[in-house]
Amino acid sequence: SVPMTPTSVQGITIEDCDSLTDIDVAANVSYLTGAVTLRDNELLADLSGLGKATQVYGDLTIEANPSLTGFDGIDAMTTIQGNLTISENPGLTSMDGFTALTKVTQGVTITNNTSLPTTNAQTFADGLDVGGTTTISGNQD
Repeated sequence: SVPMTPTSVQGITIEDCDSLTDIDVAANVSYLTGAVTLRDNELLADLSGLGKATQVYGDLTIEANPSLTGFDGIDAMTTIQGNLTISENPGLTSMDGFTALTKVTQGVTITNNTSLPTTNAQTFADGLDVGGTTTISGNQD
């Protein structure tokens, strides 16, 4: 049999996977249709498995992943057709990696990432075309 390598998937939720360090399972996906949620993954440090994804047709939520320090490898993503929420990732130190992202059709929320300088979060958000509200708070001052 031939292994399936989809280029589009209908939503992804990866939650409470304490031994997961990367998301290489999505390495060939270029379109994410539906919400993408990465939450409460203790060792998740590498998001390069989303490196071919150019668009998310839904919300992108990255929340409570303490080993995540940045977004290196997500450099193909240009558009999020929904909300972008990055919250409670205590190891996050930089928004670098979202180099191609230019548009978020709804809101951007970057909150309570205690190692992320507020200026880095604000500079990132200022470079986006955001269709809704931008909220930046509780990050490192």
